[in-house]
Amino acid sequence: MPASDSNTHDWKDPRTLLCERCGYVIENLDHALPCPECGKPIIESLPHRAQGSPWQNRRSIWSLLQTWFMTICRSKALFGRLNIDEEASSNSLLFLGLLLGFLTPMLTILTVSVISIVQYGRSTFPGFMPIFLTALVLLFFWIFAVIYASLGTLRLRYFAHIRKYRLTQATRSAIVGHASLGLTIAPIGITGAIFVFILLDTFDLFDRGPFWLGLSMAGSIIAWLSIPLALIEFEILMHTGSKALRYRNILPPEDNPNA
Repeated sequence: MPASDSNTHDWKDPRTLLCERCGYVIENLDHALPCPECGKPIIESLPHRAQGSPWQNRRSIWSLLQTWFMTICRSKALFGRLNIDEEASSNSLLFLGLLLGFLTPMLTILTVSVISIVQYGRSTFPGFMPIFLTALVLLFFWIFAVIYASLGTLRLRYFAHIRKYRLTQATRSAIVGHASLGLTIAPIGITGAIFVFILLDTFDLFDRGPFWLGLSMAGSIIAWLSIPLALIEFEILMHTGSKALRYRNILPPEDNPNA
């Protein structure tokens, strides 16, 4: 815990070098020494050590998938290596994640709808209305997710003020940009549930025993639970990111190729 020493949190310039564990000002101290406040080696708080996420280091489909995997499964490790000056990368990650997470299921549902219409030979096959309503729910939730994620930066700003964290605009953008991937749990769950319904309806399995009926009910439960689970995952990632990056140092402009 930071002490009440006047040097702790006594920073005005957002680029003031801080200990990334406790927030103690380590500007002009010998890099070979530990932090006087918490003992963390000063060299480990230097901004040059940040490796950056796979997506920040190289733009490719593979690095994007790697970053998504780390965000969901290894969030602490991911936030620990983020280069927070890569604000554009974080924003693009935000919108790529939300777009792919929501538009892909919607396009899939549309494709299945067209195939089913062709199969039934008319535009009013039995599963049309549930599929249409599901696509509508996904659309409205996508709009909500974009707004909810955008408000996350304002919440982090208030949170940083209360806790005396140094979460700059670039840092908040990086946190929200990665945490927003948690919101894609909702479209995945809803899409999975609608596919279960389509399969049961296509092969007329609803009346073939309690197993299939139970499967249908399980799909409905998953669809409804996916929305609160997505919001919970978003908040967990926001908390993990704000804790990991609360005193993250920023590369000087002359050393930052993206400045």
